[in-house]
Amino acid sequence: MSKEQTSGKDNILAFLVQATNKHDVSIDITLNVNGAIVTGTILSAKDYFVRLSETFEDGSEVAQQLSEKFAQAGEAIDTEDGVEASFIHLKDAKVFCGSNKSTPSKGEALWRGALSDINGFYLDNIPDSGEDDEEESDNGDYQSLKDKNSKLTDRIGKLEEMIAKLSPNNKNDDKSEDETESDEKQDSSEETSNDDEEKEKSQKKSSGTKSGSTKTKKKASAKKTAKSE
Repeated sequence: MSKEQTSGKDNILAFLVQATNKHDVSIDITLNVNGAIVTGTILSAKDYFVRLSETFEDGSEVAQQLSEKFAQAGEAIDTEDGVEASFIHLKDAKVFCGSNKSTPSKGEALWRGALSDINGFYLDNIPDSGEDDEEESDNGDYQSLKDKNSKLTDRIGKLEEMIAKLSPNNKNDDKSEDETESDEKQDSSEETSNDDEEKEKSQKKSSGTKSGSTKTKKKASAKKTAKSE
């Protein structure tokens, strides 16, 4: 068996960790760790312990003691030469376990894992899409709410129109309009009847005039006949 198989570590990954420890190289990486996915940026062991120390320095007395211990661990690692790396340290770490949302979902996180537990890796990190999904969901909810409000406003407008039509004032207006229309119809019918009466009178007058003239003509012809006799 090779040395790599015996130690259970990936020599390439161990080399990247060793380079980061010595030269403080910043490398984005994603790791497969026993079914989980861990993503972040490789951090030197010294920087890891310094940052960890800073998280406890403003706490209680016990927290301050822990801070001092972590600071001492960072200094000890800095003095070690030629020691093989056994752990990998990440900053801005996120862990995905069968979901598109990471743990932790917000804030910066430090992560430390044994190289022997890592099954695979690639040199890139995974952006957390959870926040984008939440923003899209919020935008979708806002748009949906906006559409609902618009529809509700339209319905309220139509309802107000219906109420206005059913109000007593409008009924009186409708009645007055109907009465006006009936009056106009009545006036037009009266005018029509008057016109008809005038036509009948004129016809009667004309017929009377014709009959009178006929009688006059008959009388005149009768007188002429009598004179001739």
